[in-house]
Amino acid sequence: MRKNTQAQDVNIFVREKIREARINANETQRQLAQSLNTTRVTISDIERGRSNISIPDVYVVAAHYKMPVSYFFPPTIEDQKSQEASAELVAIFGGLPPAYQDLALQTLRLFQQGATPASVPPKETNT
Repeated sequence: MRKNTQAQDVNIFVREKIREARINANETQRQLAQSLNTTRVTISDIERGRSNISIPDVYVVAAHYKMPVSYFFPPTIEDQKSQEASAELVAIFGGLPPAYQDLALQTLRLFQQGATPASVPPKETNT
């Protein structure tokens, strides 16, 4: 049962994003329908949840509004975790004194190059 609920949640998210993009572009349902080679009634049915849009048509909508396809789909758990970690890093980094910010960047660059925590020697700073 949960899988069906997840699919419904995705469909709700997609249709809300399509409607949001259409409204933000100051377009009518008829104008969007023309780009999808369908009818205004079909767009209305999609936006109201009476029918679902196909994945290929989501790509057409994204191209029509010059938006990334990912805009129309909910973030994955990995995306959410990454966004939360990024926000935490920004908050922590912003609260560090400048000398520690420099050290943090140096350390992160070492890790990016393949260093391990044990291979990064501690440095003393004057703060």
